[in-house]
Amino acid sequence: MRINARDENGMDYQSLAEMYRKRGVDVTYSAFLKRLDAGWSIEECLNGKVRKGKRISYKNVLYQSIKQFCEIQQINVSQFKTMLRRFGSVQGLMEHVIRERKEKNGGIDNAKK
Repeated sequence: MRINARDENGMDYQSLAEMYRKRGVDVTYSAFLKRLDAGWSIEECLNGKVRKGKRISYKNVLYQSIKQFCEIQQINVSQFKTMLRRFGSVQGLMEHVIRERKEKNGGIDNAKK
């Protein structure tokens, strides 16, 4: 039986399988379905549950975890934690990272925006 599905962004799909394939979820389809059966929201099934870990705010964006922040900013998580102790703030750490990237890349910061 096919059922129409809508993700958290309002995108419509002809089935859950189509939504799963097009979104490129990082879990197996069976795990995706088990999450639905367990009562997770569509957003949680597609993106994972937000853990009550350390959230990071940087440039008016709230990142749900250190891991999420590091993936987007292209920083190794363990290096981030070490550098955070050294620089004392996310702002100071990122100023250093951006400065290093610009020096390495001829004045261009190649982080994802």
